[in-house]
Amino acid sequence: MPLPDPPLLVISDRSQAKRPLIKVAEAAFAGGCRWFSLREKDLPAEERRALLAELFDQEKDPVQIIKWKEVIETLEFAADKCEDVANVIEGVTLKNA
Repeated sequence: MPLPDPPLLVISDRSQAKRPLIKVAEAAFAGGCRWFSLREKDLPAEERRALLAELFDQEKDPVQIIKWKEVIETLEFAADKCEDVANVIEGVTLKNA
């Protein structure tokens, strides 16, 4: 199956998922997703690391894991900045309403 162009990115939100996050990630990758951003910031650090470890459990090549980690962190940073912009726009909108 050819990968989608442009590549797909999935940003997780386990509170909205109807299945376990691991199953959601597996289905996303099977469907052509190339990046999966773990956005579960409400989880304690230890649980978040365990979830990441479970997501990366399938990949055994350490170089690939490091590459994915960098991609995910960069995308997460970009998503955070987009959220900051949305908050500013919301504030301006409410202030001028």
